[in-house]
Amino acid sequence: MRSDIEARRTEPKDDLISLLWQSEIDGKAMTMELMEDFAVLLFIAGLDTVINGMGYGIRHIASNPDFQDELRANPKRIVEAAEELLRRYTFTVPTRRITRDVDFAGVSMKADERLMLFLPGADLDKREFENPEVFALDRENNVHIAFGVGPHRCLGSHLARIELQVIYEQMLARLPAFRIDADKPTTFHAGNIIAIDSLPLRWD
Repeated sequence: MRSDIEARRTEPKDDLISLLWQSEIDGKAMTMELMEDFAVLLFIAGLDTVINGMGYGIRHIASNPDFQDELRANPKRIVEAAEELLRRYTFTVPTRRITRDVDFAGVSMKADERLMLFLPGADLDKREFENPEVFALDRENNVHIAFGVGPHRCLGSHLARIELQVIYEQMLARLPAFRIDADKPTTFHAGNIIAIDSLPLRWD
C-alpha cells in the first residue's frame, strides 16, 4: 500500500488517506509510519467484525425456528432484530495501552501494560439490561456498545448495520427454512474477536 499512500501525500484527492496526510497528532505532522498504521486499520476494518456479526446472527436465526418464521413473515422487524443480535452476541474485545499507573476497581495497572476491553460482558450486564442473556426482539433498552463508544467508536458502524440487515434479508428471502447442521458443530476461537470459524447449516 506504500506507493498509494505516498501518492496521496504528493497528489491529494477527495479521500480519507489524503485527509489524514493533512492532519497533525499532538502538533506534529503526519509520518509515513503512522499513515501505514492508519491505512492497515482502515483496510482490515469490517472484515473480521462484520463477518462474525453475520455469523452470530445467522446462528441465532438458524437455532430458533419460531424467530426465523417471525422474520420471514415480518421482514421489517429485521432492523430491530439486527440491533438485539448485536447486543446479545457482542464479540469484539479491543486492546488498549495503559498510559499511566492507575488503580481501577481494586486492580493495579501500570503504564504501557495492555488491557483487553471485554465488550461482550458489558452488553450482558444485568445492571443495564433485564435478563441480559435472553434475546428479546421487543427489548426497550437496547443501547449496546458492540461498536464501542466515545472517540474509539467504530467509524463504519452505519455501514456494518446495513450489511447485517441485508444478509439477513437475503438469506431469509432466498433460502428455505434453515437450521444448524447437528452433525457438524460450530467452531470458535478467541482473541480480539470472539470469532466463528465454521458454521455449517442445513435446509431441505
